[in-house]
Parts: sequence; C-alpha cells; structure tokens
Amino acid sequence: MRIAVNVVCVSIGAMLRFASVTFFLQLFPKPQLERAIKTYIQGISVYFSEVLKAIQLLCGIAFVAGRFVALAAFILLPIFTTNYLFHLFRKPNNIIILALLLLSIIFLFYTYRKNYIGLFTARRIA
Repeated sequence: MRIAVNVVCVSIGAMLRFASVTFFLQLFPKPQLERAIKTYIQGISVYFSEVLKAIQLLCGIAFVAGRFVALAAFILLPIFTTNYLFHLFRKPNNIIILALLLLSIIFLFYTYRKNYIGLFTARRIA
C-alpha cells in the first residue's frame, strides 16, 4: 500500500508541477476557446487562475517531497472536482486525465482518512 501511495504522490506531484511551471512561464500557446468557455475563463481569471496555479505548484511540491500530503489532498479535492465537472459538461476532451487525477486524489484522501477524523467529529466549544 505504501508503494502505491508513493507512486500516486510522485505522479500527481510531477503533473502538478509541470502544469504550474508551463502556466507561469507560458511555454505553450493558449488554445482557442469557444465563446461560452472563454467568458467563463475570463470571469475567473482576474488573478484567480494565478492563485490556483500557485496552490497547485505548492501541493505538487508537497506530494513529491512526501510532506503534508494529507493537507495537499484536502486542498486539491475541491479544485479537481470543479475541474472535472467543468470538463465533463463543457469540454470533455481531457476527461480521462482529469478522471485519473480525481481518482488519485480520492485514493490519497481515503489513505489518509485518519488525519481527517477530527474535522468530522462533533465537539462542543467551551
């Protein structure tokens, strides 16, 4: 099990770091988008896409380093879920890669489930 977790962490971390570095250094040209998708992307990209890519870069470094993996998986789960649902309904060409990434994050979330028990227990605040 530990080997599977390490393989998943390194592969996700490498993909996240590659995507973040290519975004910040603008190594690839931006693809042509249809009108509705372009409006959506322009609406969220007023510094929000830079913040998301910075978060993905930090989480990718955490995955490769093997430190704070539970926190990185917790942070990335809503981001990847949103990306997956967007591509599922609007642009399903990269859905297989996103589905694998989402399943990998869910696998890590399940593996580190003991770290999240405190989040879901009801406690009285004194």
